[in-house]
Amino acid sequence: MRTLKAKGISVILVLMMVLSLLPVAAFAENASVSPEFQTILNEEGKLEVKHFKPASDEEAMLLEQNLYFTYGFEDSNFEPVERDHYFMVSDYDDSGAVPTARVARINENWEELESHTVELVFVYDEGIKAQVDQIIQGLPNGEETAPGVYDRYYYAVTDLAMFNYWLNGGDVDDLLFYSEEFKNYIDYKNFSVYIGMGTDAPFYTDVAGHGTFMYDDTAYGVKDLGARMDHILYVADGAADLKAAAQARLDAYLGEGVVTVVDATAGEAAMYANYISRYRDDKTFEEFVALCGAVDGVITDDVVVESDYRAQYSYEVAEAGVSDSYDDWKVSYMNMVTGWGGSLPTAEGLIDMPGLTTASPCFKAEVNGQIRYFQVKADSSKMVTPAYQNVDVGTEIAVSTEETSVPLDTMLQVEQLTEGTEYDEIMSVLDVEESVTYDIKLHSASKNQYVTQLPSGKFLVKIPVPAELEGKDLIVYYVNANGEADPYDVTPEDGYAVFETDHFSIYTLADKSTESGAGDITHDTEADKNVGSATLTEDANLGDKVLTEAEKAQVAQGKDVSVWLEVEEAQPSAEDAALVEAKLGDYELGMHLDVTLWKQLEGETEQKVTETAGKVSITFTVPEKLLNKDSSKVRSYKVIRIHDGAAELLDAKFDTTKNTVTFETDRFSTYALVYQDAAKGGSPDTGDAGIALYVGMSVLSAMGAAALVLNQKKRA
Repeated sequence: MRTLKAKGISVILVLMMVLSLLPVAAFAENASVSPEFQTILNEEGKLEVKHFKPASDEEAMLLEQNLYFTYGFEDSNFEPVERDHYFMVSDYDDSGAVPTARVARINENWEELESHTVELVFVYDEGIKAQVDQIIQGLPNGEETAPGVYDRYYYAVTDLAMFNYWLNGGDVDDLLFYSEEFKNYIDYKNFSVYIGMGTDAPFYTDVAGHGTFMYDDTAYGVKDLGARMDHILYVADGAADLKAAAQARLDAYLGEGVVTVVDATAGEAAMYANYISRYRDDKTFEEFVALCGAVDGVITDDVVVESDYRAQYSYEVAEAGVSDSYDDWKVSYMNMVTGWGGSLPTAEGLIDMPGLTTASPCFKAEVNGQIRYFQVKADSSKMVTPAYQNVDVGTEIAVSTEETSVPLDTMLQVEQLTEGTEYDEIMSVLDVEESVTYDIKLHSASKNQYVTQLPSGKFLVKIPVPAELEGKDLIVYYVNANGEADPYDVTPEDGYAVFETDHFSIYTLADKSTESGAGDITHDTEADKNVGSATLTEDANLGDKVLTEAEKAQVAQGKDVSVWLEVEEAQPSAEDAALVEAKLGDYELGMHLDVTLWKQLEGETEQKVTETAGKVSITFTVPEKLLNKDSSKVRSYKVIRIHDGAAELLDAKFDTTKNTVTFETDRFSTYALVYQDAAKGGSPDTGDAGIALYVGMSVLSAMGAAALVLNQKKRA
C-alpha cells in the first residue's frame, strides 16, 4: 500500500498531457508582447534562467518543469503566484545559434492569452556546476539490470536518524537529508535536492525520483535518487529487554519523556505481520486476498487499530471514495492495486525490505503527535547517534553540533556582507580595518523554520581565513541588540578560524591588531578598603553611565579611564539625621554610610561622580553587629538615600547565605542602612531599640572610620 505524493516530473507529465489535448490553435504565436509578458524578460527581451544549460532530453524536461514552477504555479496545488495569469514553458530548442523556448501566457481557465518564442540566457556559477558534476559522477548506481542500465540507488536513513526525522516533521520530501550516507557522498554541502514522489507506510518510508541539485535558487544538475528508511531501532547485542533498551537509547538521545516506547496491540501486530508478508513474498492475487481475510478478524476486533489502519492510508481511501468501512476499503484497495498492472505487484516489482521480518516484535510510540510503528533489533554494529554538520558551497563556512535538537535536514544559508545599513552599523561599532562579515542562518525544511539558538550545547563554526587575514591575530565579533561587540575566541585550524556559539546571526572575523585602539574602562574598586567590602557590580554599560560625551570621545581615541567606589561609615549632619529619622517609619536605623563614586581619565585629575546616566548596582556585607541573632525572627533591610536635601527609601536585596545587601542607585551622597524584624510567619517587630542603636552607632562612628579606596592605579 503506497501513499504517493505526486509532485515534480509526475505533475509536469500530467500537465503536458492536459496541454496536448488543447486545440492546436491555442498555441498559435501572437505577434505583440504584452506588458505582463515583459515582466519575465530582461531589458534585451530575453528570458534569464537560473539553471544549467541542458545537455540531454532528460535535462531539457527538467528545465521545462523548473521554469514552469518558477513562472507558473506556486506549487502542485496550482496556486497562482500573486497574479491572475500564468506562464507555460515548453518546446526547448538548442539546435540553433541560441537556445530558445516557447512561453505561453494563460489564464486560470487554461485559455491562452499570448505565446512567444524567446531566447534563453542561462545564469549559473561554472565553478559550482563543476562541483555538482563531480558529485553526481561519484554517486552510486543501483544494480545493473541490463548493459549500461542501472536501478535507482536508495540511500539509507538509519537508527536514531529515524526519530530525528519523525520528531521534526517527517515529510518524505525531506527524507534524503536525514541520510548520513547521502550527505557523506556530497561532502555535507548545502545543496538542496528536491525529489518528487515518496511513500510513508507504517513500517518503511521511501522517496524516489529525479533529484535536482539546487544552490542559491539555481539548478546545477539532476540525478535519479532515492532514500529508504526501514523502521528499525537498534540496541546493543545481547539486550535482554528490547523495549527497555530502546527506551534508554531514545532517552539518551532525545531527553527523558520525549518519546515513550510501548508494545503494539494484538491487532497492530497482526496488521504488521500481514503487511510485511505481502511485501516480502511473491503473492498471487488470491493469496493476497487470503492474507487480508486472515487478519481481518483481528483488526476489526480492535477498533482503534482499524481506525488507525484506515488513517494510515487516507490517500488510497480518498482515491477509492470509501471512508467508513474497513471491508469496503480493503476490496476497493485491492481493485485499485490490480488496476495498476492487472495483477498484484510481485516482490521483484517492489522495494525489498531485507531488514523487516514478521518474527521481530512490533513496538509503537507517539512522536510529534503521530503514532509510529517500528521494530527493535539487537545489533551493536548498526547503532548510530547522528550529529549535525553542513558546509556552505559558496563560502565553505562549516557548522556542526552534537546537540540532538537540531533537525538533520537543516541547511546553512550564508551571505557575505560588504555594504548596506546593517553592515555600516556593525563596522561603526567594531571600528576594525581588516575583517570579513557573514550573515549565517540555519533553516530546516522539515520544520519550515530557522534554527536560531540551541537550548543546550554549542555550534562549532569554521570560517575560511581570507588571504588578507592569514597569519593575523584573529577574533570573531557579534554585535548584540544593545550595539555592543561580543568577542569570541578563535582557534586557527588548517586555514580556518574556528569558534563556538549557541546562536546564529551576523559574525565578523577580524584582525585584532587593526582595531582602532580605543581605551579601556576599568572597575578599580578596592573592596577590602570599603565598609563591608563594598563593590560595584560588573556592568558593560558603565562607561555610558559615568562618562560625558567628550570623555567618551577621548576613550574612543585611546585614553583609559578608571572608575571606583569608596564607602565609609559616616557621622551625619543634624539635617541628614533628621531626614533619616523622619523616613524610618517601622524600620530601625543600622548605620550611616558615605558612598562616593569616582572616575579618572588617563593623565587627568580624578573627579567625583554625584549622578549617573543610569542606575548602578552596589553590594556590601552587613556588619556582624547588625545581623539577626534571634532564630524566631526574620530580618529584612532597606537603604535610605539623602541627596539634595531629600530622603528616599530604596529597596535592597539581602542574601542570607553571604549576608550581603545589594541595591541600585544613580545618585551618590549620604546613605543609611535600616532594617526591620518580623516574627517568622508574623508581623514586623517594632520598639524603642532603634533609638538606642542610633545613639550607640553615633558613639561608634565618632571613634573613626576606615577610608575605603577602590582605585588600584595611581591617582593624581
